[in-house]
Amino acid sequence: MKANPKFKENLSPYLDKLKEDLKQYINNKIKEGKQKIIVISTYKFEQTELIQLSNLFPHFTNKEIVNVIDKNIIGGMVIKIGSKIIDLSILSELNKIKNNILIKI
Repeated sequence: MKANPKFKENLSPYLDKLKEDLKQYINNKIKEGKQKIIVISTYKFEQTELIQLSNLFPHFTNKEIVNVIDKNIIGGMVIKIGSKIIDLSILSELNKIKNNILIKI
């Protein structure tokens, strides 16, 4: 069944606007996800520590860094950037040691 050319013609401006709005929405969501970096630590980082962290990791420059406190990680930090996780916590290291011991048993 072919679509009526008049129908297509009348609908076209709406479809173009819908496509543009959807593209803009997706681009905004991508930017939001990329701009926020979550750093989990056992204590609240001072501003100077956040600056040092930004200097160590060039990808952190000009991005929002949110510091979340979680005493369960024991020490170190966990960095979340979008769907990527960099686990530098003591809890993670202890779990690795535990798993290595269990494998050998």
